[in-house]
Amino acid sequence: MAANTSTDQRLNVLAVRGTGFPEECLRSDAVEAHVSITQANDKFTARFGAGALSCIAVGPAWAAEEAYLTQVLQHAHETIGAFIPEGDLRLAHFVGAHGLAVFETYSEQSDWGSIIGGMISTLHEQASQSAEQPSSRSNPSIPSRGQRKQVVFSDPVSKA
Repeated sequence: MAANTSTDQRLNVLAVRGTGFPEECLRSDAVEAHVSITQANDKFTARFGAGALSCIAVGPAWAAEEAYLTQVLQHAHETIGAFIPEGDLRLAHFVGAHGLAVFETYSEQSDWGSIIGGMISTLHEQASQSAEQPSSRSNPSIPSRGQRKQVVFSDPVSKA
């Protein structure tokens, strides 16, 4: 059986409730076949646990639900992406500070097919890279204590 490619993978999306994310954009005929959207944390977590590429979707009114969003982000794995409103630098920083490095911005005029495709492609690539990284990190490059350089001061002023 062939592995999922970025073209046949459904994106698991948690629409963060109360933030005003335009869920109807993900329920359109052009996009719905590529997305599994929910507001239920348990469903989202179960799909993520089953290996689904996943992201959270945050709307422009996120500040009103900042405590809930913080809770969601604290439990989010670093391989999860985020949809955030275009131009919201505070939210981008907030999401990044919680460890999410992949996000796509959207606006009212967004081509959701392209946004979904971009997110799936990026998350798929990230998953492939993270699967390869453990073997590349097996040889740490930290020098042993015997190899450390020491600074020796010879003048009396520097010794003090």
